[in-house]
Amino acid sequence: MADNKSIATRDSYGAALLELADAGHDDIVVFDADLSASTRTSVFAKKYSERFFDCGIAECNMIGVAGGLSTIGYTVFASSFAMFAAGRAFEQIRNTVGYPHLNVKIGATHAGISVGEDGASHQCCEDIALMRTIPGMVIINPADDVEARAAVFAAAEQIKRNIAFRRRFVYHLTHTSCPFHSEHPGKRRRCMPFSFLHPQSVRIFCRTASYFPIFRAVQFNKRRSAPMFILIIPQQEKSSRVFS
Repeated sequence: MADNKSIATRDSYGAALLELADAGHDDIVVFDADLSASTRTSVFAKKYSERFFDCGIAECNMIGVAGGLSTIGYTVFASSFAMFAAGRAFEQIRNTVGYPHLNVKIGATHAGISVGEDGASHQCCEDIALMRTIPGMVIINPADDVEARAAVFAAAEQIKRNIAFRRRFVYHLTHTSCPFHSEHPGKRRRCMPFSFLHPQSVRIFCRTASYFPIFRAVQFNKRRSAPMFILIIPQQEKSSRVFS
């Protein structure tokens, strides 16, 4: 791993939004649904309150308003838990953002079972499957804080992105020198070409947040005769469907 830092990807989400605004992206507007403290959009709201809108517990309305604001030139990030963003507001994302191809990014935090103690009602394991059905939507599921920051910066330059962030801390794994290509699945990991790997090595492919228990298993088995390598492939998939 790059070093022993442990940072939640949702923390990088809020920090990246603030960094973009500080860099002069005056077009960025952030929406939240009464969860800004948890999604970390509160970091952005504290400094740029005039460009932050808390829509309350009304995720469907939030997506509708976000879509409308995007039609007048704003780059919109709409944030909530994955369960509510991808689940409750699916129809609005499909018809208000997907169908007219609007420039709205969905920042879905607390994705998957990483929610842990928040309980099964908040553990959304369907968000990626749902978002993949929307034509043109790209899903980015960053592995750590470095990749989360890169994903936010890449999404700011593209339309229709769903980014899945995690609640819990994850170990710092990637390097800032590793390029991030939001249009090419897995291309980020080409900073470790297959040609560099031992021909007798065991290669383990995994996606994002699942890497840490796998890493622990590799460490446990590091005395094996065949070296083991973990190759993380970000969940970056663009739906091939089209609206008729």
